[in-house]
Amino acid sequence: MRLGMYSVYDKVAKEFSAPTLAKNDGVASRMFLNSISKLPNCSDLALYQIGEMDMEDLVNPVHGWKPAMEVPITSDEDQDV
Repeated sequence: MRLGMYSVYDKVAKEFSAPTLAKNDGVASRMFLNSISKLPNCSDLALYQIGEMDMEDLVNPVHGWKPAMEVPITSDEDQDV
């Protein structure tokens, strides 16, 4: 499944937020509007789609991103103490 990658741009700070994932633009817009609805300076913020993430193979087809390394996940029992 492909999810859109979105980031909020703060016009005053002149920087983007950490990316978030959403199923489509409508869902991303709703999440964005809900998160800023009570902020006094919400006109300083804008939502951008910055890419897509294919959740089956973790490839971003827009920017060609691939993980730099794989980190094995082990249980506490597998670790030497």
